[in-house]
Amino acid sequence: MNEQQTIANATRSTALQEQVNQQSAVRLSAYAERYEAWALPEGPSAALRACGSVRVDGRLYVPMAADFEGFSPEEAELLELRLTIEEVALLIEEPQKLVKTKNTRVLTLTSRAVRLLHGGRIVSCKSAKDRTSMSITAEQTAILCRRHGLQGHHAQPMLDAMRRGGVRMHNTTKNVGRTGYAFNALQRLLLPTSLRAPADTTLAGLQS
Repeated sequence: MNEQQTIANATRSTALQEQVNQQSAVRLSAYAERYEAWALPEGPSAALRACGSVRVDGRLYVPMAADFEGFSPEEAELLELRLTIEEVALLIEEPQKLVKTKNTRVLTLTSRAVRLLHGGRIVSCKSAKDRTSMSITAEQTAILCRRHGLQGHHAQPMLDAMRRGGVRMHNTTKNVGRTGYAFNALQRLLLPTSLRAPADTTLAGLQS
């Protein structure tokens, strides 16, 4: 998700990247189907079978926990998994030739799918402190919204609070002996908003 990927998407062929994503999406979907058969050996209820994709303005809408009324906990989890996998497939199919951008939703959606599949996952960038911290705090906030009732307008303040304090900032100090994320102004600008550190938490911001 760094600035080099932005340059590569704009100036080079992304055919291999698209091929890897497409193959992985097929494997993920097949695994999810096997998981559903294992999780519900008696088969899904009529309600779950009847529930199709929910699309809003051409995009998939993944329901919040409150939208799963009428389903058992197991079926609610499987419904969210189905919609997540379908959104992954939809995202992968988008014509990258027309939209030369890095879509980090591939990462957030697949991480959600792994969590719903009760899988193990590791998040780490090269130095395990900057983009890793952005990714982990974004996922924590998403879980607070989906599972614990955090309102959407509180999401960004929560992200900023976790990135300013707590274990993430301590991790930068223990890792390199300096407190602050090692993003320069350009690197920070090229990150998606949800993965962008507050300006006053970067080394440049702290020194100014």
